[in-house]
Amino acid sequence: MHIPAARIRRSSKKGHPLLDGNKRLGMFPGNYFLELNGIALTADDESFFEVAIGLACGDFDIEGLYGWLAGNTAPAQNP
Repeated sequence: MHIPAARIRRSSKKGHPLLDGNKRLGMFPGNYFLELNGIALTADDESFFEVAIGLACGDFDIEGLYGWLAGNTAPAQNP
């Protein structure tokens, strides 16, 4: 599940479809994909922001993002 989520995030950021908000938009589909598959993001806001900026600047490749997701996700708990 982490590889598709990483690819969704990276692909949506590379095109820059909006004048503003590309980083936020780029992170949303990946989060939604994880949620649909019963996986919760456990990263704090600062780490999440650093990854969003890192993706936009090209500091993360797909393997780096996969590693970050693997370390910052957990099975979602049912309510």
